[in-house]
Amino acid sequence: MSSSSRSLALPNELKALLEPSCLLPGENRHDFETIRQMMIDEIQPETNIEWLWLLDLVELSWEILRYRKLKQCILQLFRESAIAALLQRIDGAGMPPELLGVVRLRSQRAAADWREDAIAAAEIEARLERNGYNPVAVNAEATYVTSGVNFT
Repeated sequence: MSSSSRSLALPNELKALLEPSCLLPGENRHDFETIRQMMIDEIQPETNIEWLWLLDLVELSWEILRYRKLKQCILQLFRESAIAALLQRIDGAGMPPELLGVVRLRSQRAAADWREDAIAAAEIEARLERNGYNPVAVNAEATYVTSGVNFT
């Protein structure tokens, strides 16, 4: 039997690595195991080093999936703050400093309306577009809001 036609079983020394050390609370072990099995079936590791690479690839792939979900959640969570910051930038342009507190409050209220009212959301999004802020710009602003950077 040639080495390409036989499949080496996972060495006993590596069996402990099958336990998903990368799972966080709330993550689905079954989903992780499904991805791991898909990769084992696809790659069909034969040597010890292939098994090590495969196990690393599984954990790295899981982390990539986690970070994609996390990024989406963060953008959604901070989108209202981003909308408020952009509205403040639009409305505060050229305003005297003593009125910026009022502009900030109005922007925050409008962003809350955006979150709660579909009609208000459509109007605010159209207004943002007219001022050069498309959905990608809102996402970028949400990213800045999460980092604590304030450009206003």
